[in-house]
Amino acid sequence: MLTRWRAALLYSAVIRPIRVGKVLLADRLWPPLEVASRYVGAFGGRLARPLLMRSSSSKARLEALLRFTELAEESLGIHGTNEIVDDHTARRTIQTCPFADRIHDVPEFCTIIGCCAGEGAFAAIVPGAEFTVLRTKSQGDDECEYEYRIPD
Repeated sequence: MLTRWRAALLYSAVIRPIRVGKVLLADRLWPPLEVASRYVGAFGGRLARPLLMRSSSSKARLEALLRFTELAEESLGIHGTNEIVDDHTARRTIQTCPFADRIHDVPEFCTIIGCCAGEGAFAAIVPGAEFTVLRTKSQGDDECEYEYRIPD
C-alpha cells in the first residue's frame, strides 16, 4: 500500500509534471523523456550488475533480473508476480501500479517512461537482453505484462 507521503510525492514529482508537459509540449515531450529514462535505467543497471550477475547460468541471470525488477518496482509501490517461462525467458505481471492507476489521461506514460527505463537497465545488467511490453494498464488492459529474453 502506498503511504500518503509517497502518494503525494509521486503526484507532485512525477504525475503532475508529465500532465503539464503533455499539455504544453504535446508529442515533443516524449523524446527527451525517453533519453532520460534510458539513462536512469542504464545507471541503475550498471550499479546492480556486479551484485546480480555472479552466475553464468542463464536461468540464474534471469532470476537475478526478476529480483532486481521486483526490488526497484516495489520501492515505487508497483506489485506483481514473476514467471520463469524457460531458461532464457521470464514474464512479469503487474497487478498494482500507482502510476497506471493515476495517469489514465496520459496513456503513453508507462509505455515510454517505464519501458525505456527497463530497456536501459536490462541492457546494462545483461548485454543483449530483450525487453518486450505485452500489455499495460495505462493503455486500458487489466494488468501490465512484460517479458525479458536473455541470450545464452
